[in-house]
Amino acid sequence: MSGWNMEPSTYLGIPCTKITANSMIISQMYQSGFELTASSFSGDNMTIYANYVSISGGLISWSGDQTPTLFFYWDPVQQKFVYVPLKEMLGDPVTLENIVMHVLALEASNVVIDNYLSVTFPVEITQTASSVTMSGYDIVGTRYQSTPVTKITARSLGAKGMSMSVGTYRLQAPDLSMQNATIYATYVRGTALGLMTLSWSGSSVPSLVKLAKIIMPTMTMTNVTMRAVYIQANRVTIPQLSQSIL
Repeated sequence: MSGWNMEPSTYLGIPCTKITANSMIISQMYQSGFELTASSFSGDNMTIYANYVSISGGLISWSGDQTPTLFFYWDPVQQKFVYVPLKEMLGDPVTLENIVMHVLALEASNVVIDNYLSVTFPVEITQTASSVTMSGYDIVGTRYQSTPVTKITARSLGAKGMSMSVGTYRLQAPDLSMQNATIYATYVRGTALGLMTLSWSGSSVPSLVKLAKIIMPTMTMTNVTMRAVYIQANRVTIPQLSQSIL
């Protein structure tokens, strides 16, 4: 990360560390809650509130707002311990390895996630969007882990006013796009073709939706709600991301 800073803070009254960075790249990321794995997660103007941070496999760790601001080392020339600020010791930009954070909230712009995979089955992620536009798509009834579901695939998928939630986890994005996306959903609801509101569960895809693929190479559904148990995409792009677990 570059242009970074760490400082003691609070989030909704909870003592924590506030981490800011002009740019940040996280490699081989795993996030609980959404059960998300990704080969790369990058963003600009990132702000993270974390109530636990561990660096280098626990070599350096702290909880709450006990953010280390000074470190010391033995200077053989001066024959004494020398104290230095954390940022001076680590440098800027800095690469940190084997990081574990308990994140309360995260905000970032220009987020790009590569090899996005979220598998929460049998727990459902509730997704809502004011509109979803898909091209190169297919919507079919099938089974996932022996459960009837709707399989949605799209070469390109764009969503407006996207919200995702599971348990206490929340994600919001005014705009979101996916490339080569696959979603398994146990429930789907939305207004298709600007004509009527459709809703179905499991693998019972309405005939109107099946017809849409034949007559419309690109389809937009509005006022969409889905309950997904599997979401995968080669790349996810989010111009403005806000996420919290409270």
